[in-house]
Amino acid sequence: SQFWQILSPLVALLGTIFFSIILFTLNGKSPILGLETLLISPLINPYAITEIIVKAAPILLIAVGLAICFHCKICNILAEVQFTVGAIFAIAVALFF
Repeated sequence: SQFWQILSPLVALLGTIFFSIILFTLNGKSPILGLETLLISPLINPYAITEIIVKAAPILLIAVGLAICFHCKICNILAEVQFTVGAIFAIAVALFF
């Protein structure tokens, strides 16, 4: 329903923050400092923003490919595996050639 399409990401975000606070507290760390380090610090530093983009680009490319496959009624469940195997072969090519 329309209600859950809007509410489910908010529930996931609040649940993540809630359980993060619990885990930080159980480990004897400051939950505020931990959440600031995870959520705010990467968005302040320009270098960190570029690193986020570099790491997110392949995952977004996989997501677009999966969206096209699902729209065409083709099931491609191994997209992440193909990404990992491609990375392994890229490393092998870089090392041996």
